[in-house]
Amino acid sequence: YIFDEIDADHYVATDGDNENSGLNQDEPLQTIAYALALIKSNSASPNTIHLAPGTYSVSNNNQLFPIGIKDNVDIVGDTAENTILDGEHEHNLLYYRLHKDDFLPKTCLENVTLKRSTHIDKSYGAIFFLKAELFLRNVIVDESYGTTSSGIICKDGIYDFENVLIKNSRGGKPFRFMCVHADNPDAFMNISLKNFTIENSLPLNGEFQGDGGAFAIGGHYVIDNNFYAKMVNCNINNNLDDFYYNGVGGT
Repeated sequence: YIFDEIDADHYVATDGDNENSGLNQDEPLQTIAYALALIKSNSASPNTIHLAPGTYSVSNNNQLFPIGIKDNVDIVGDTAENTILDGEHEHNLLYYRLHKDDFLPKTCLENVTLKRSTHIDKSYGAIFFLKAELFLRNVIVDESYGTTSSGIICKDGIYDFENVLIKNSRGGKPFRFMCVHADNPDAFMNISLKNFTIENSLPLNGEFQGDGGAFAIGGHYVIDNNFYAKMVNCNINNNLDDFYYNGVGGT
């Protein structure tokens, strides 16, 4: 189905209706996915999907998870404490995999909590991104689960996170960044973390159920440049690594 995209901000609320226009707070849409389908990408004047306070989930208000992204379209909640995307331990929440080598879509997720998330095969939790320019601002990831990465896993791209808290994760490291694979000639990563906290991350019992710990950042063992990571005012505390991957402490 082809939608007639609208070059304007859109509004979503838990009690909204996809029959509404979605163009103002008095006529909000219900689902974030439908707002993404309707909103137009505009690099000269980026548009925003505004989320009203509330808990967005599949069972309560028909959300479709995981959410994709659209270039130059941001998703902004009211506050991280009152705008919650709930995966109900059945869904991961934000997913993007690039299919064009020469294009990096740019998006920002702001003022939301990503809660109780996991992928259908349990391999990762809240966010999976491959080749994108992703900004996180004032985001909480809480109670996420995944054997490879319990919280956020990103491969190749530009990732700028500020005021992000990952807590109460179970399984693999809640924060994992890496290049796509060893024979990728265009591997690159640029990571900036500011006011970033990981706390109370624990492994799960059983082999290959996740090693716990806090984060892993990996480059490329063939290409020796194009990998940058900057961490400012980061707090890594009260995390446990069970060492089955020969991990060290919190990293």
